[in-house]
Amino acid sequence: MVAKNEQLTSEKESIERDLSTSLQAGPWTDVLAGVDATAFCRRLKSDEALVDIFLYNYAGTEMETGLRYAAIITNGSHPPVLVDLGSHSTTDSAVKTWRSEVMHGQQAAESWQDLVNKIWEPIEAVLPAAAKKIWLCPDAELSLVPWHLFPSAADNTKALVVCQADSARELANLRQRQESSASKSNLPGLLLAGGIDFDANLGKGPPSASDNRSLISMNPLPGTLVEITQLDFMAKSKGYSVTKFTGADATKKAVMAALPQADFVHLATHGYFLGDSWLQHREIALLPESCRECLPACRSECRWECRWECRPNKIHKRNRLPSRRRSLPRCPGTTYGLPPGLLPGATRTINIIEKLDTESAVHRNPLVESGIAFAGANHFEVTDLVSSSLLTAEELVGWT
Repeated sequence: MVAKNEQLTSEKESIERDLSTSLQAGPWTDVLAGVDATAFCRRLKSDEALVDIFLYNYAGTEMETGLRYAAIITNGSHPPVLVDLGSHSTTDSAVKTWRSEVMHGQQAAESWQDLVNKIWEPIEAVLPAAAKKIWLCPDAELSLVPWHLFPSAADNTKALVVCQADSARELANLRQRQESSASKSNLPGLLLAGGIDFDANLGKGPPSASDNRSLISMNPLPGTLVEITQLDFMAKSKGYSVTKFTGADATKKAVMAALPQADFVHLATHGYFLGDSWLQHREIALLPESCRECLPACRSECRWECRWECRPNKIHKRNRLPSRRRSLPRCPGTTYGLPPGLLPGATRTINIIEKLDTESAVHRNPLVESGIAFAGANHFEVTDLVSSSLLTAEELVGWT
């Protein structure tokens, strides 16, 4: 299986290289080409401000030298303002402390207030009084902070809306797309998916508890149905056409079919990462039933060193060093599901667990092992070659 996976991966990469060399580069226009600060500010509405945060290396004499955070606040009616947000080490330490407390279920009130004092109050102090919405572009560790929660820290900013963007260029591109969509005769389209039924039976039986082949167990996300319902209402009130998938209808196939027609996409679902053990579990699951029976015991119950010896019409043996032996059911004498290099008639003895651990690490492809989930995801099994409910990161590459 590993050899086949390696072969197919090599063929896929070869096809991708051939495709990239045969296609001519498409046109690309920088939306900020020839645009100065004054022209950019005109793209902001009168009640908006852009807060662009960046990490830089300070070499002056007025403050401690080294890496520091700063923010530039831009508004159409005011000149840009530069705000210092402190040293890299101090700010990152505050973020780390707050995240650690939250992840351990603590209230984290003091560490959150420390973040408010360090990175929000300096920005809030120079925001234009007319600002009702800010576009915020975080950098480095400050990307891990929930900026939309900061306005609630003070009465005068509780109504402030915080929207996050990757950069000023992305905001300019978004505004250009909005202007382009407004000039079209057809309405801009929004694709929504949420309130997904991860337990939906899409033609497969329930996951086999006895085989323990399912690697995914995803809880419902009821709040996402409320989320997309509100987005649906807001989008339609602005004249958008909306395509919405919920429950068992939120399938991978349906969403992927609607994706090319959408101008904006909002998918409220679980992400996943199968991890290093996915290939190992897959190889074990494909072993004949009789060969799979002793593996859990070998791993967790009795510390047997699991050595397999496969010969036609012989038996597998599990050896506990130095000499104790126990016999297992008769081998079916077939190459199906056996590890690479282990064929009927072979006299070679291998340690299958060590071998699979090594191959799992060497042949791992993170883009294949990670992605987002759709209806029926809890029915995914490691023996599935192609999932009808999991959209991998590799499949998402190229969708913009």
